[in-house]
Amino acid sequence: MIADIPPGDASAYVTTMVGMRGRLLYSWNNERALMVSDGTAAGTRMIRRFESPTPRYITPSASGIAFFSAGYNTHRSQSEESGSELWATNGSTARLVRDISKGYCAPDDCTGDPSSNPHGFVAIGPSEVVFAARNYNGTELWKSNGTWAGTVMVRNIAAAVTSEGFGISSDPTDLTRVGSEAFFSAYTPANGRELWKSNATTVGTVVVHDRAGASSNPGWLTDVNGTLYFAATANQIGRQLWKSNGTAAGTEVVRSIQRGAGGAMPTGLVNERGTLFFTAVDAVHGRELWKSNGTAAGTVMVKDIRPGPQSSGPLHLTASADGNVYFTATDGVYGRELWKSNGTAAGTVLVNDIAPGAPASNPYDLHSYSGHLIFTAVNAYHNAEPWTSGGTTATTSVFAEIYPGWTGSYPNGYAYANNSVFFSAVDNGHGRELWVAPITK
Repeated sequence: MIADIPPGDASAYVTTMVGMRGRLLYSWNNERALMVSDGTAAGTRMIRRFESPTPRYITPSASGIAFFSAGYNTHRSQSEESGSELWATNGSTARLVRDISKGYCAPDDCTGDPSSNPHGFVAIGPSEVVFAARNYNGTELWKSNGTWAGTVMVRNIAAAVTSEGFGISSDPTDLTRVGSEAFFSAYTPANGRELWKSNATTVGTVVVHDRAGASSNPGWLTDVNGTLYFAATANQIGRQLWKSNGTAAGTEVVRSIQRGAGGAMPTGLVNERGTLFFTAVDAVHGRELWKSNGTAAGTVMVKDIRPGPQSSGPLHLTASADGNVYFTATDGVYGRELWKSNGTAAGTVLVNDIAPGAPASNPYDLHSYSGHLIFTAVNAYHNAEPWTSGGTTATTSVFAEIYPGWTGSYPNGYAYANNSVFFSAVDNGHGRELWVAPITK
């Protein structure tokens, strides 16, 4: 434990942890505060308190400025609720970038949330981010370079209002950087929810692919060496794996794995050294691990982990610098345990039966740092505690029994900074606090 804040068995409720230039930025929910830590008690301090809500969506940029959303109430009366607005920090101080909503109320109604609620930040330049935020136009695409004047709506994508005067939102989601552009899913009344892209200019914010009024609902947007992969729905074939180079002609189904109303329903897309890994369903094998090189012939099931139509149900796919994708699955013999794959059937193996036999250790919150896997798991000797793995049975173990016995410390929010992993956990006597452990191989 780094510091007992607040003292005693009260919890700090640490959330939204992210590393920036060797230090950890995080939120202390009890005090609605932005905090910074170098991993020592002396180097852990409050940057600033905020009105409700607490800081969220902390997103560093290459320039050493992190953008985030937090409460702001200066422009509103004390009787009104504070709203969530755009802030920035350099790790020492925090400042309001712009009050986007300006206390906006819907026509004839000031009882709702006055927030612009900036979220979905994606850095597309050294000091510029694009994100979704709300004002009288609804929730649309915005950009910021960290200044008031440089924080503007990129485009009013939906460009429509209701009969009552409410702005109809395009509600950009799944913002994902590919090169110098951001791809995302957005809604328009004419086209439904489709794939869009933006270079942070009005003219460069365009729909990439449109199914003529029927929403394709793109999701799981993932960059693989400059090509966007995603899941989307189309008539006759259902939900399948797609790819796009940013043009309508270059946006296509990679492979129709299982045709029909439901389709293959790809999920968990992750890039491992230029190969896309994901999970998909077919009638013969259930939901299993797949990979793709962007061609129909190169889109194949890696291994039928649980043979037959029952699914192994891979979850928490996590890329690693050691060349493997780590995930959890059940093969019908062991419970849900930690697995890894190098993209071959022979190289797709159980890493460790953490909870021996049929019981499941249910690993979750998988994170990889320099080829070193950190996660939370349970077995007969420990309730939820932090575990580490180097990809073998011998290198998989509890790295800290924070709350001995069956109670468990229930660690979460793993983040990497200064060659250490930070996380939130509970122990006997201190409540939920911030912890740190060095990364060792």
